[in-house]
Amino acid sequence: MFAGQNEIAVDKKGRISVPFRYRRLMKEHNLGYFHVSEEEPDGYRFLSLYPGQEGTEIKNNGRISLPRVALDFAGIENKAVAVGNNNHIELWSPEEWERFLRENKKTEYNVALFMETTAAL
Repeated sequence: MFAGQNEIAVDKKGRISVPFRYRRLMKEHNLGYFHVSEEEPDGYRFLSLYPGQEGTEIKNNGRISLPRVALDFAGIENKAVAVGNNNHIELWSPEEWERFLRENKKTEYNVALFMETTAAL
């Protein structure tokens, strides 16, 4: 369902604009909320956003508010990398995403394989 990656802005109130292609998919499936989960597989910290019928609501302008404690957990400040991972979206700090790619020497193909593996966790 979700694929690709986008760099997105995070405002001072912890709000992000959900990328349009993800919002469109959510609308097609009548999903208007995300459940936010803190993840730390293999020492990499990021947030997972699972679509559903309850949780953090996507506002009409396409934005959601994320808890500051969750953003702090993932090291996300004013920018994030949104990565589509099949049934959910991951939000990484740009630094953590680069560290993940560098340390694992991931190609785009290998990143997709890693994402499939972590999606099953």
